Amino acid sequence: AVIHGEGAVTNLDFHRDGKWLVMSTNESSIHLIDTFTGEEKKKLYAKADGTGNVKFTHHESCVLFSSERNNYDIKYLCAYDNRYLRYFKGHTGKVTSISMNPCDDCFLSASQDKSICLWNLSMQNPIAKLQLPAHYDSPYATFDASGMVFGVLCQDMKKKTHELKLFDARNFDAGPFQDILPEQSLIESSIRTASPDWGAAQIQKCMDSVWNQFEFSADGNHILVSTQSDLLLVCDGFRSDLEPLAITTRKNDSQAKLGSCLSPNAKYVVTASEDNEVLMYDYKNEEHGKSSAKLCGVLTGHVAPVGCIACNPKYDVMATACVNTVLWIPKVV
Repeated sequence: AVIHGEGAVTNLDFHRDGKWLVMSTNESSIHLIDTFTGEEKKKLYAKADGTGNVKFTHHESCVLFSSERNNYDIKYLCAYDNRYLRYFKGHTGKVTSISMNPCDDCFLSASQDKSICLWNLSMQNPIAKLQLPAHYDSPYATFDASGMVFGVLCQDMKKKTHELKLFDARNFDAGPFQDILPEQSLIESSIRTASPDWGAAQIQKCMDSVWNQFEFSADGNHILVSTQSDLLLVCDGFRSDLEPLAITTRKNDSQAKLGSCLSPNAKYVVTASEDNEVLMYDYKNEEHGKSSAKLCGVLTGHVAPVGCIACNPKYDVMATACVNTVLWIPKVV
């Protein structure tokens, strides 16, 4: 199914039951899609403040979305009757991520004001707040599948490095219990393994690029880190002393923000390329006793680079979006 949009899609999210897909666009619209039929069931507008990140709550008719202008509130919207249930106030910069806890009514948000907030749907103000040091930039936060752990990805502008720290969601104020991102030497080694013909300049370009998001695998064993370069990293979910798996064969010379995600069966990486293709990799492929990423599917048909990708958590359906949103039943080879 192809859903023709009004502007570039900025975010996609499937409801946990798999029937509904929500998407937001840079034209300040929110669309509710029936994933069984591919039909648009609802279209809502937030013209005054715009729409940024959008996520389902546990109820299939209720979503959270961030404002893009005038203020940086997060809004709790009932799509059934187009009614705002609550405004969450606390951020003073653009919201970079929203993540719903899979087990309760709490959610996380990260912002360019260098803060991470923990909220409850029943309360207007954050129940906990983590303020990052001033030299940290581009924060992104998300829960794992258990809801007991969350991670924060950010860039240390002093050290010119990236950090991915894990926190206990039940003890928010205790600080991180682990820095899960491997050392730079291990990351560079994994890039050389994946692309032995790359020179130092190409590797450094990947290391210096914006690392804009990450995702825990459904089984918790791996973490996918996405960058605004050719590089994707699949890291071990428990140990930072292991060399990650680097995927370097997608094209992103323009350093655009391209979509990527992990499949619900914790076996495939799905990512976009700047030539409008969507690529599927088996990241658990073994060659000569070593893990490697095997390209096992290419999806074509988009008219522009794909900025958003999401996999249905219950059904064998995937959504990809540029200006148009496409629902696929993916096939791998």
